[in-house]
Amino acid sequence: MLADDVKELKKEKPVGVVTQEGACKYCGQMATVETIFGWLQEKVDEAVTQQCDCEAAREYASKEKAKERVHKKIDDIFLKQGNGVSIADKSAEYLHMAADKVAEYELDWVQIQTPTGIKAKISRTAKGKIKIEGSRGIKVTAEA
Repeated sequence: MLADDVKELKKEKPVGVVTQEGACKYCGQMATVETIFGWLQEKVDEAVTQQCDCEAAREYASKEKAKERVHKKIDDIFLKQGNGVSIADKSAEYLHMAADKVAEYELDWVQIQTPTGIKAKISRTAKGKIKIEGSRGIKVTAEA
């Protein structure tokens, strides 16, 4: 999330961190947030929205966090060499797009099979977590 990016930069070199004012895109509440120098107003508003307490913003932030976790897991499972289920960058791009649709509740599950025989499935569990499965004879599973 954007606040995490700012915290990381602040640790490394606090000179690039500034304070800006933005508005929640759901309720319009104004707030001041620390940002990285050069952010456009749209990105500042996004940071404010991610930290706002209104119900719509909390739901939005929750979905964004789920997306971040699932994208990291997809990269861990399908882009690292040596685990038997590595896929091409273009196929990983499709998985990331599909994961966004599952996180947004636009799809219940997606399954992809590559020409090399690798299967990937992204689905939602009964508890609302996003489940990523990859297999090529041996199945690798993770929840985000």
